Amino acid sequence: MATVDDCSKMPQKRSAEEMSLDEPTAKAIKLSDDAYTYTDFITELKDTSTSMSAIYKFTTSASKYPDISYDLVAHYCENSNDFEDLFSVLFSTEKNCKDAILVFDALRLILIRIASDLNCYRNLGNMIAQKLLTVHLEMLENVCKLGHSHVTSAIKLLTTIVVFSETTAKLVITNFPFDKPDFVKNILSRRNKAQL
Repeated sequence: MATVDDCSKMPQKRSAEEMSLDEPTAKAIKLSDDAYTYTDFITELKDTSTSMSAIYKFTTSASKYPDISYDLVAHYCENSNDFEDLFSVLFSTEKNCKDAILVFDALRLILIRIASDLNCYRNLGNMIAQKLLTVHLEMLENVCKLGHSHVTSAIKLLTTIVVFSETTAKLVITNFPFDKPDFVKNILSRRNKAQL
């Protein structure tokens, strides 16, 4: 179970526009009319044959809230064990940057919600940033070597980490190699820099 600082206040809902999701890198999976629940997500996430589709469904559900009533992100924050199951999938995608991007999108949406209306889980947000910028730093760098939407996803994740807190901003500045030629080249070569 996640440890919290103060959950005395009910979360305030964010608009769907604020929670917009990048174009999914996984194959589109149609969600049923029924809510995709925390139990559904964890069950599918632990199965290697359905783990990526589970993350796609998670990001879809998270990006649609509050237009859908079930708050999957809040339930996940409340019940997760430091997101170990989600990070384990990231480890399994070590050589597949496109799948890793989908995991990054899920983590970005979680960070956005924690910063916005789930502040009692801020310690979990700091932990996400710490793991991404240490354990999974090489994967982030590799994603930045790709083109188009892949680089955009990585930049959006880094931006979310920077604005999350002063501590996480320092982690980005300290750990991420912005001076590497591949990173600079891909950013400067983007056609639509307004998206970054």
